[in-house]
Amino acid sequence: MNPQSIGKELNVGALLTGKITELGKTLIVQADLIDTTNGSVLWGDHYNRSISDILAIQDDIAAEIARHLRTRFSPQEVAKGQTKDPQAYQLYLKGRYEGAKRTADDYWRAIDLFDQAIRRDPNYALAYASLASVYSSLEIWAGVKPSDAYPKAKAAALKALQLDDTLSEAHTALGLFYNQYDFNWDAAEREYRRAIALNPNYANAHYDLSLLLLSTGHGDEALREDRTAMQLDPLNFVIVGGEGWLLHMLRRQEEAIASLQKALELEDHFFIRQSLGEAYDFKGDYANAIANLQIAVDESHRAARTLGALAHAYARAARRSEALSLIDEMTRQGRQNPVVAYHIALGYAGLGDANQTINWLERAYAARSRWLIYANVDPRFDVVAHDARYLDLLHRLGLRQYAAQ
Repeated sequence: MNPQSIGKELNVGALLTGKITELGKTLIVQADLIDTTNGSVLWGDHYNRSISDILAIQDDIAAEIARHLRTRFSPQEVAKGQTKDPQAYQLYLKGRYEGAKRTADDYWRAIDLFDQAIRRDPNYALAYASLASVYSSLEIWAGVKPSDAYPKAKAAALKALQLDDTLSEAHTALGLFYNQYDFNWDAAEREYRRAIALNPNYANAHYDLSLLLLSTGHGDEALREDRTAMQLDPLNFVIVGGEGWLLHMLRRQEEAIASLQKALELEDHFFIRQSLGEAYDFKGDYANAIANLQIAVDESHRAARTLGALAHAYARAARRSEALSLIDEMTRQGRQNPVVAYHIALGYAGLGDANQTINWLERAYAARSRWLIYANVDPRFDVVAHDARYLDLLHRLGLRQYAAQ
């Protein structure tokens, strides 16, 4: 695509393009700032530097772009949370790259890289913040027990804030802990909004706030926050797919399906396939639900989150034996990891078994599963919506007043 087409697609007026060539210990960087309205070059330059000067190149390019866009950044803003160690910086960038792929193996590699960056520079606040974010993602993307991950996430987030309490990424990471493990909605919202106040252009803060707002009964505002995140980071498939997932949870299935089908064009990831399958499931289109969820199961290497969704769809499609087979598979997984309980509950909800649904939701609560933060809005739990035991669970979570009507 040419710069004009990309600018139109992303709704931006300028586009930074570049090429980096590594020759031995020398970096050759060509950077151009393109006006997307007419394709003209607003600014361009090339840099021949030692790899050890990678941070200086970054600062030089940022300063030149700011000057040509008539934007002013203080030295403190440019350096916020950063390191002066080029090797630590390279390790940090590699960690960010691995974490963005959203698979279990990639997250473990990201943790190792952030740890290496921190060993090189123990005062690297951004590395601590990113480490905290990854630990907060291990349950949802890697099936790790909450008690094995979230305390480490909190410790890393607090260390980042100790080093730099103006770091948006660190406040967002702490918000994730409060939201997904502590079930402290007020504290989570405070951290997310503080992150946005510090850096309104940090897409992840808007996205994570959108998920909290969904749980606490502010669906329209949740969509606005996710769409703001999409404008800020239009190539992040989780944020883009998040719009469709939110619409599904808000029971706007036709809009959800259209949004998720478009998101698949950006990235055919199991998260988007799973969300699309769930939307078809609630719509009653079980053939499309099962087709997409089977792909999600395969692409996720049979992760419990996808097995539970498929078990629910099988049950709703009157394929009881196949639903029970997946429930048995998840039960075997759950012997080592209690976080699977939430997904087993989904299978039983599809079968209409209220007692087993509540039983496994209670096990998920005992494990402090982050999936419970959506229990009050997930359409698949309509089967127990008026069950006193379910309402008591929502009360203990602090979510009863926000339950879908």
